[in-house]
Amino acid sequence: MRVLVVGNGMYVRGQGQDDFGTVLPALIEYQYKNNKLLRADVVGTNSKSSFSAKQKFNVMKKLSSSNLRISFFPNKNQNETYLKLINKNKYDCAIVSVPDHLHFKVSKKLLEKAIPTLIVKPFTTSVKDGLELINLAKSKKIYGAVEFHKRFDKQNILLKNHFEEGKIGNLLYSNTEYSQRKSIPITSFRKWSNKTNIFQYLGVHYVDLMRFITKATPTRVLATGQKKFLISRKINTFDSIQVMIEWRKKGSSFMQYISSNWIDPDNSSAMSEQRINFIGTKGRLEANQKDRGLIFFSDEEKIKSINPDFSMIFKGEDRASWRGYGIQSINTFLSDVEKLKNKETSLSNLRKKRPTYEEALFSTAVVEAVNSSLKEGSKWKLVQFK
Repeated sequence: MRVLVVGNGMYVRGQGQDDFGTVLPALIEYQYKNNKLLRADVVGTNSKSSFSAKQKFNVMKKLSSSNLRISFFPNKNQNETYLKLINKNKYDCAIVSVPDHLHFKVSKKLLEKAIPTLIVKPFTTSVKDGLELINLAKSKKIYGAVEFHKRFDKQNILLKNHFEEGKIGNLLYSNTEYSQRKSIPITSFRKWSNKTNIFQYLGVHYVDLMRFITKATPTRVLATGQKKFLISRKINTFDSIQVMIEWRKKGSSFMQYISSNWIDPDNSSAMSEQRINFIGTKGRLEANQKDRGLIFFSDEEKIKSINPDFSMIFKGEDRASWRGYGIQSINTFLSDVEKLKNKETSLSNLRKKRPTYEEALFSTAVVEAVNSSLKEGSKWKLVQFK
């Protein structure tokens, strides 16, 4: 199995000495657990980032005793090396982890080559682009999905179970608070943070999660945002955005409220603050998705709230391994691609249970409506799917 990874940034290989990202660890674990002969090409835009990614992978390889073969590109600064690779090589699938505004352009090229493609959220920034990718994948009869890993979080699966079993009665409303440190737009994504916003980049996760849990349809949105801190750092994007989303299912409606920002202090105990609740006519569900019960601090290090459930390295007696719902999300896609190839599943079957492009269009439609509401002075906007 040969995999192409387009992008070599934070989500692919992590930041700093002890952060290994999610994509490369997932590839290592997929090969180990499935005893597969896996080969991957990871492509960025310049030789410096490729060298850094290769160095990080060498550390992972030694820790995990992996025999995974990965080649890193480019050797020289070239923005579209991935185009040369897909014209030269045959890939079984691809993973796209590039800035939001490039999702459509990159994914379209891969789909045109009939390569099953997983896109790290969001799907696309517009419904028009999303529909084009959906139709392209259909015409090529290939699989496409979006890496909405929160669907694989044990907390969220339990939320879904409780909802489906009717334990909270009729859903009235849901609140989500989701934020990240200011180093993300200022440092990590400095080159492109002004081309997106915190709802499109981060808050979209909980739109997809609501769709996953309830199977309801978003009908209208209202959004408001603030520009105070980042604009003072010459980054023209919102510090924070608050969104109201009306959802409908079988003639009944409920509200979802999402508050998101990416200007939390860098001294916060975790990269992300995240919590969600569901309030119904019979009960209440609450999930603190930052505090997972594990906290560390020392004379040398500030306090850390550790999430052992997402993409965490565990150093065992025989080898280091990575586990978590981030790993599971990517490896489910790889497994699905292999099962399709072996005719052990079908596209119609996967559309019923995976975050396919068709399913991801719901969150993209909300993103587009939110962006429209922000531009038009916080007006209510209908969620359009055409």
